[in-house]
Amino acid sequence: AMPICDASGAEEARESGTEGAAAGVGEPSAFEGSATVEKVSAARIGCVVFIAGHLALKMLIYLETLQSALKKKRLRDEDDRMTAAREEKKKKPKAKGKKGAKEEEEDGGGEAQSMGMAGQEEREAEAFAEIAESGLIFGAKSMLDRIKPLIFACLMDTNLRNDPVIRRLGAISLCKYMTVSKKFCEENLQLLFSILFPKNKDASAPLSFTQKGDEAGDVARANGMGALLEDLTLRQSLLVAVGDLLFRHPNVVEPWTGRLYSTLGSGTSSSDGQGTGLRLTALLVLTHLVLNDMMKPRAQLLSRVLWLTACTHESTARVSRILFQELSKRSSNVIYNLLPQIIASMPNHQASAGDVEGGAEGRVQFVMQFVDKEKHIEGLIEKLTIRLEQAANITDGKAAVTITDTQMAAEDADEGASTPSQAKATVSCLSHALSGMNYTDRCVLRLHD
Repeated sequence: AMPICDASGAEEARESGTEGAAAGVGEPSAFEGSATVEKVSAARIGCVVFIAGHLALKMLIYLETLQSALKKKRLRDEDDRMTAAREEKKKKPKAKGKKGAKEEEEDGGGEAQSMGMAGQEEREAEAFAEIAESGLIFGAKSMLDRIKPLIFACLMDTNLRNDPVIRRLGAISLCKYMTVSKKFCEENLQLLFSILFPKNKDASAPLSFTQKGDEAGDVARANGMGALLEDLTLRQSLLVAVGDLLFRHPNVVEPWTGRLYSTLGSGTSSSDGQGTGLRLTALLVLTHLVLNDMMKPRAQLLSRVLWLTACTHESTARVSRILFQELSKRSSNVIYNLLPQIIASMPNHQASAGDVEGGAEGRVQFVMQFVDKEKHIEGLIEKLTIRLEQAANITDGKAAVTITDTQMAAEDADEGASTPSQAKATVSCLSHALSGMNYTDRCVLRLHD
């Protein structure tokens, strides 16, 4: 239970300058002499938090539905006006000279009116966007704004976050608020990822603590941090929410995708049930985004997924293979375009993949089956040999060969510089890729050149 003020007590608290107590977050001593304190059950707090997040999301849906209805009505009115104008024009005899020129000017006025309606549509879109961004969960008159401290308390307050239902409802409502407002998403994205990836957070993260060893474990258990960070259901739900945020606010969440990709390397041990569950959830979310064109596939992602095609966890391996099979069916040739970088970056993720049956050679053979066109094989010969020469020079301690493709070089920079040992593994992967293609006489001549 949590101390909450009643209505009259909240008013007295505001007058006496105890706004924090009126908000319902704090210890009972903060209310003494200024407000009436009541114990509220966890179920009631959970209901308030859930309704707040659900209402915020439903309001956003209502605004988008209303905007769409106004647009359809405007188009319908415009069609009716144009139809009436055509019927009226058919009834009138065609005039010549100055009178005919005047009618043409009137037709031009109709086009200008259509342009004005397009401007009206843009202004309406901006107005609806402003309401969703600032009017729903921000502002002194917003009920949803007043519940934000309670939502944060569900994750930050040591008493509340010990309850699994409360902390899960608080996290989901927080994600719903972030879906509604881009500004709110930017402000709280670090908190979200601090819960998702506690081991990688820095010292300034909201949920971090500085104790080490047994002392840190004792502190975590005492303040409820351990329960928060070990809640697999919570973290899986947050991974799904991150996928929604990545589609809703791509520019905001994009810098954090590297940490999302790193989840695909967790749970390499069969006994690590939590890591395996998180990895499968992250893979399902990313596969959904990529296959539904909500997210552009990147070589860094596909290189990690390629290792998972031989994962000992059958569900993870099956989803990974489905992703490559579906991408190979697309006319955009995604696998062909990213294949050189996928193969070259495979050694960078081998350690996180763990022991994989067949090793890197088996994964290269798997991905090369999706390259069967002669023109694609010819294109890959040049790209793979350039990378092979570059990796061989790094292995020998020489300067790397300059790659003419600037986009390829920029993408390589994202993976970081290769060490001689990684370069040696890259040479092996690229060699297996070159030997795994079906060569025609034309391809052999291309390879010779």
